[in-house]
Amino acid sequence: MLSRILMIESQHPKPPPFIFADTLWLGAPHDGYDLVPLQDYRALRLQSCTRQNSSPQSRAAMLQALLTFGLLEAVTETKVAECTLLHPLPSKENLEPRMVITSANIPRLLANWRSRIRSLASEAPDQATRWSCRVQTALKQALALLEAEVLRPGFSVFRAAGLDERDHAQILIQIGSLAEMVVSSSYVFPVNSPRQGFSWSFLLATTPVVKDEMVASGWCPFTIEVLSETVKMLAYARVCPPMVRESGSSTSTAHMHRQCSKKACVANNIPDSGAYEPRHVVSPCACRKLEAGKDVVDLLLDGRVPVIKTKPAMQDTHEPALCAADAASTTYIAISHVWADGLGSTAEAGIPSCQITRLSAMVQKIAPNSFTFWLDSLCVPARKDMRKKAIGLMAQTYRNASAVLVLDSTLQSTPLSAPRELKLLRVISSPWMQRLWTLQEAILSKEVIFAFADNQLAPLAELIPSGEDLLANAVAADLASEIFRLQKYKERILTLSDISSALRWRTSSKPADETLAIAGLFDTNDKVNAFTLAGLPAEKRMASFLLSLRHLPYNIIFLSGRKLTEPAFRWAPTTFMRAVESTLSFGLGHVTCTPSGLLAEYPVIYFPSTVMDNQSRWFIRDVARNRVYKAVDLYLGDEAEAIGAPVRYSCNIVLLMQVPRSYQMTYGVVAWGGTEPSVDVEGDEEQPRIVCEFRKRVLFQHVMESEMVGENAGPLVVQGKAGRMRVKVV
Repeated sequence: MLSRILMIESQHPKPPPFIFADTLWLGAPHDGYDLVPLQDYRALRLQSCTRQNSSPQSRAAMLQALLTFGLLEAVTETKVAECTLLHPLPSKENLEPRMVITSANIPRLLANWRSRIRSLASEAPDQATRWSCRVQTALKQALALLEAEVLRPGFSVFRAAGLDERDHAQILIQIGSLAEMVVSSSYVFPVNSPRQGFSWSFLLATTPVVKDEMVASGWCPFTIEVLSETVKMLAYARVCPPMVRESGSSTSTAHMHRQCSKKACVANNIPDSGAYEPRHVVSPCACRKLEAGKDVVDLLLDGRVPVIKTKPAMQDTHEPALCAADAASTTYIAISHVWADGLGSTAEAGIPSCQITRLSAMVQKIAPNSFTFWLDSLCVPARKDMRKKAIGLMAQTYRNASAVLVLDSTLQSTPLSAPRELKLLRVISSPWMQRLWTLQEAILSKEVIFAFADNQLAPLAELIPSGEDLLANAVAADLASEIFRLQKYKERILTLSDISSALRWRTSSKPADETLAIAGLFDTNDKVNAFTLAGLPAEKRMASFLLSLRHLPYNIIFLSGRKLTEPAFRWAPTTFMRAVESTLSFGLGHVTCTPSGLLAEYPVIYFPSTVMDNQSRWFIRDVARNRVYKAVDLYLGDEAEAIGAPVRYSCNIVLLMQVPRSYQMTYGVVAWGGTEPSVDVEGDEEQPRIVCEFRKRVLFQHVMESEMVGENAGPLVVQGKAGRMRVKVV
């Protein structure tokens, strides 16, 4: 099938991969000094400092040089001349040109570094390992400097220099993007070399001007958060125009995200008002709608998956003919789309015949001589009982399709000849990638094919960089990471942690459909299925879904956000579509979900019964261990009301992810624990457990006594003890 799909590649020489936009160079001298480790870079140059060049401006310039030239030289262990990265930017006002740092030559520098690493690893593995250790040391030192710069704003070197806000933000983005590139290239060291995970995205928290400018230019704030998982992804998106709906005017595009937030894009939601009408391919168009609703219902009543067979337009009517057929009797292409693009409908109402002609032509490009496809707008009835049946068969529908064809108007306005990273940016930021139901389509299908401009097609797998491209074009690698995960999910049994991660940046006009859309992704021996869940009231679905899985990730009670109100499930999240919120952990063990509560064992701090009344922070003194802990309530006032969390409650226990070390923060759950243990007979064995009534989530930190004493207005302090308990959380 792939060989029949035309792939267009530009014949022009490829420009160097994007790393960061040209950035103001603050002017620190670099050339003329010896090659030294990162920790000695600044000291070597300060030996020749005078009072004049020890000003706040010169200190800022030195920090920029340290974290660019200094970092590159420290990891590559070769000299990098100023002319390699710096060039003058002509001034429009005939003033002295500004010197900027450019990333154009960095890919070549890093490619040379990777080549040297590979050569050394094959000739002298021990030396390569020692080099890797030195690289890790330099990266840790750079990270520590940046954390001090960003997390302690009162001591910020760049702020003290009085930099323009945009220049300040761009310098941090430039440094963060370079650091991420260095980390990516360091992965060519032998696998047994020391390796630590580094995250530099915290730098973006102090650059609101960048995100504000992107929103003003038409980017959705939700999409900006999606792209903020790495510095260089956001840096690349910042220099690209926002995606535009094929059918949208420039005016609607500029304002379409006015109601969106960093937690959700609502521009693609369809109001449940009954006013929705499918669009024609072009307007005006007078063609009528075609449907096969009765045949679709008959097939669903027999428990079969309906698909649509079409015939070319007839001479007398000039419109195609269609009928419904049993999917088991033919091969077919499943068509995936976003209703906001105008292709939505129901089996009874149908869609315009011009759309059916267009879809048939696209299906034939994938499978010549095939006129059969599945489309929800023609195969899912509005009738409630039939809709439930169709939803129950949805996983089977996508699993058995020859391929899934993705139609998204924002992708269909992007040329297939565009650079790989731009195509990936459009996919990641597309409505299709951010909708709930499209997750199972991507995971269950044999192959996903995207339609780009001029109906040119590209398989999803062809968009993912591989081999050296993963290192040379790290922006494309970052953008492809979520798509890559979707591909990997096909190869193994999925866990709730996998699905919660995949759902993180997805939304839905109908949140109650969440469990219906993911039930088919689990290997549960039909203990849970979409048809059963569809028959339950919306508010009962999540509890039933979690019960069917039984074994859940260890940290599920510590998730932020609104909880279920059902007895015994007040610890459970209402959704895993969590945007910027926390997600479920991997590899920390599991807890057991039962009809009467969650069976688990957690570290705890327990104390005498206490009433909390709008208490923003309070302290627990563990006399036995000579420790003081601070609990910070994250949800008071409007925040508490938004998620249904109490502000006045009684408690006597805090369940913890882990007991925090000095100044370490963790999350805890404040609860009311029964004084007498109950005996659980629903677990694998009978064992006594303390029944803990869930109250709310808090931030928990080990602090010094002086911090408690320094609190104003006499802080609330309770005496407690640390331990570990078997509990049943309700």
